[in-house]
Amino acid sequence: MIKLFDNYLTDNKIINKCDTFLNEFDKTDIDEKKIDHYLNEFLNFVYGYLERFPNFYNTILNKILCLEVHNKSNSIKKFLDIKNKKIIDDGDYNKKFVIPSNLFNAMYDKKIPFDNLYTGYEAEKSRRPKNVYNRDLLMYLTMFGYLTNLPEESNEHLEK
Repeated sequence: MIKLFDNYLTDNKIINKCDTFLNEFDKTDIDEKKIDHYLNEFLNFVYGYLERFPNFYNTILNKILCLEVHNKSNSIKKFLDIKNKKIIDDGDYNKKFVIPSNLFNAMYDKKIPFDNLYTGYEAEKSRRPKNVYNRDLLMYLTMFGYLTNLPEESNEHLEK
């Protein structure tokens, strides 16, 4: 039954419409500045939202998010320490996403929402500790993912 379904998806080229197969998402370069910009704008979003709604999942302030973007020849890993307002190159994390570079670029360019990476199983995910779901991070990442475009570079909340 599964083979029949696989053949149907392949024969009717339905599979070619999936994010992971789309030719328009073939940009596989990894731009460290884009990763930093994404994390910095996410940080600005979190702090801006908490200024308006201080009790909305404010536990996010104690979290560290890790994004690891990779292609066939390279991988860049960045950690966003939300409480200390810093992007660092190594450390511990509460939630980690390992994202193929073509899909990170598509998300960065607003061709796909963050939800596709999470609910569409297009990124690998891990969490620490394993028994903590980190709903706060997911709520903010999802909301941030639906902004119509990324603002220009702003270091409003990032500590130097």
